[in-house]
Amino acid sequence: MKKTRILICALILSLFLIPTISVLAIDPPSAPTPTVDSIVVYRDCVEEDDWLYLIEYTITYGALPTEYIEEAYIFRIMNGATELKSATAYGYNQQGYDTGIIGIYFSAAEITAKGMVWNTNYTVKIEGNPTLAWTGAGAPDVSSITYLNWYDPMGDQLGEDVLSYAIILSTYWGGNALYENISGSTVLSSYGEDYFGGSIPYLMNMQPQIFLSSITQGDYYERTHATAYAGSIDYTFWNGTWLDMTDVATALAIPESFVYGTLWIVVLLGAIIPVMLISKTFEPIVILSGLLLIMGALLHFVPLLIPIILGAVMILIGVFGLFYKNSYG
Repeated sequence: MKKTRILICALILSLFLIPTISVLAIDPPSAPTPTVDSIVVYRDCVEEDDWLYLIEYTITYGALPTEYIEEAYIFRIMNGATELKSATAYGYNQQGYDTGIIGIYFSAAEITAKGMVWNTNYTVKIEGNPTLAWTGAGAPDVSSITYLNWYDPMGDQLGEDVLSYAIILSTYWGGNALYENISGSTVLSSYGEDYFGGSIPYLMNMQPQIFLSSITQGDYYERTHATAYAGSIDYTFWNGTWLDMTDVATALAIPESFVYGTLWIVVLLGAIIPVMLISKTFEPIVILSGLLLIMGALLHFVPLLIPIILGAVMILIGVFGLFYKNSYG
């Protein structure tokens, strides 16, 4: 019995020791908000038969609550009492309150699974988060089925609408502009990219042309390049003449360069073998080989640069051997 009394006293004491947890209450917005100001739906945005809802809203507070809009409000698309999808807005300016936009995206698979029908005015609802402690009449709730437009296919319409919102909201909000003009074209500024990219799913994929990072181009300068080397490896020089080897190369399934190179080797051997037999020394052979290599390059039988260098070296070696060899003997 004594132990029971001690246990009861301990429990009562522990209740007094537990810190009091305060529950913050959130006020409803200023009347007549929240309001759904416009509803626009786009189709074929990222894939065929997907949908994007673009919803403009107004939720006005004289004194901003502690909670950001993503904590306090839920945007729901309803088919009667059935929720099709929900999302929260992006608390960018004024914690997301006043006027803003939100995008709710349905993939083609979601559209099919939910049996949604194009051009049907499903209910768009703004609902106060029921888990918060609302003062007055409780969580606010507003619905609308007033649709502004249905765009099928989307094309560039979403981008045009977003840029229009960027201009309007920049004026309404003040501060940093959500758009800027680049070479006569209006695009989202870095602030606009942040806000609209965070408010509309897949916007960058849907409308890349309105993003500054997608239209910035580098500076390109036309350059004129010499074609001497290209000409040196161009084996079309003899095309159309009696030395055209195109058919031979095609029939043998080998490159034309190999055919012309082989032909010039035959010419080179045919010239140096008689000289070798007559001269009995290597110098005339080296000089003649160098000259023939250079001629072969200039006549487009062999590539230009290497044979000319090699031929020049061979000529120098041959001349040295022919005229100066005995000086070092």
